[in-house]
Amino acid sequence: MKAPLQIAPSIQIRRSETRDGHSAHLIKMDGQRIRFPYFDPSHLDIQCILSTVLSVDSIDPMEGVQPKSDPNPNPLGTPPPAPVGTRSLQTPLRCIIKLGGAAITNKYELESINEANLSSVCEQLREAMMPQSEKGIGMDWSRRDGNEIELGDISKIGESSVRNGLNSNFIVVHGAGSFGHFQASKSGVHKGGLHSPLVQAGFVATRISVTSLNLAIVRALARGGIPAVGMPPFACGWSTRQRDIASADASQIMDSLLAGFVPILHGDAVLDHALDCTILSGDVIIRHLAELFTPKYVTFLTDVHGVYDRPPSDPDAVLLKEIVVKEDGSWTVVKPDLLQAEKGVEITVAAHDTTGGMEAKISEAAIIAKLGIDVYITKVGTEHSLRALKGQVHENPDDWLGTIIRSDK
Repeated sequence: MKAPLQIAPSIQIRRSETRDGHSAHLIKMDGQRIRFPYFDPSHLDIQCILSTVLSVDSIDPMEGVQPKSDPNPNPLGTPPPAPVGTRSLQTPLRCIIKLGGAAITNKYELESINEANLSSVCEQLREAMMPQSEKGIGMDWSRRDGNEIELGDISKIGESSVRNGLNSNFIVVHGAGSFGHFQASKSGVHKGGLHSPLVQAGFVATRISVTSLNLAIVRALARGGIPAVGMPPFACGWSTRQRDIASADASQIMDSLLAGFVPILHGDAVLDHALDCTILSGDVIIRHLAELFTPKYVTFLTDVHGVYDRPPSDPDAVLLKEIVVKEDGSWTVVKPDLLQAEKGVEITVAAHDTTGGMEAKISEAAIIAKLGIDVYITKVGTEHSLRALKGQVHENPDDWLGTIIRSDK
């Protein structure tokens, strides 16, 4: 056998045979052996092959292996991101918005979007982000409804001053409405048990439904010039244990905010460490994000004007204008005074709702309010929703139609 080929102080190459009699090369590098198909050193570039096999940039006869370098390690010219816990936004998060499923979909029509309400949300969110009247740059460059792609005048994108004046420091979380709830309730995904073929099929069907709604909302916002990016919790690695959040990686959300995007999350089917799977509601997601990012305020946009003392369809229903949350988590209605009217508060949940309905919303909103963050609940597509998105509720609170949930501190 020929002597080994010494190509660097720590690297030797020798020809050997495999068990089936084929020729091969055995590379010995720093005490480790790597075998790969035989090549003729007189015909092939050894350095080229080693660069591929060993993931090194070059082999210097004096210095040995040179680590493989990234030809473009930082295309954006910014330092590598630090862990989420050590990073912070340049300005505090302005608002987390919850788009109620009943507000953006037609809840009695399976997988049907309320186009009028969704359009209103896009316009008002755009106005909240940028009060100036300059029109945003459309960002949905995909075909829809069989039409040709509409790029608009993209030559002016580089000249536009819109991006500099856009306050995109928002997070949006939307419910499912007529998307996902049907699939989840029929298959029992919210109860867990992925060993059941029905539950597994329902898990897939639920995610197909809710992610299709997420894409529709992202596209609608993008068409209005809002740099929205969809972030399904399941795809981002979120999971639960007994329906409580067990893992929620917020690094992608933070990175997106720092890059000037608006993250769009939604209620989703996720894996559960105790139940196999369940439904993670948008209200729970908002509470968790509020704890992480401490926004200035949180806005819930629904299909009614706020929280009522009984179903809004009841002619005797009274809008609860202000709810105060105490340190122990209990809450009291301060406007109007229901004690004087000898009225209590009753909450109902729709049979198909797998996420808890209004009762869950109040509970999660109360936890947020305990953090010192005001929560506004009002009807989508109204002047009151625009004020809530802008955070201008307290300027003339008596003229605002909705529910404020706040801490008693």
